[in-house]
Amino acid sequence: GGLERLEFALGGMATLEPSGAGGLSLCLLDEDAVLGDALARLANAGARIRSCRQERSEIEDAFFVVTARGSSE
Repeated sequence: GGLERLEFALGGMATLEPSGAGGLSLCLLDEDAVLGDALARLANAGARIRSCRQERSEIEDAFFVVTARGSSE
């Protein structure tokens, strides 16, 4: 299927998960992975990328708020 083909194109640098409205969420796995490279691989495999935005979990947001406060004191 389409999802398997796109994940194969990513070569293990990231995974895809279904998200709302028929879209997919891209999760970079390798800390050295470059978002542009992952997007290029997806496009070359036939994916139509309509938008891209970074999302963090609530715990990540809380961590960044706490660390930002700690560094400003």
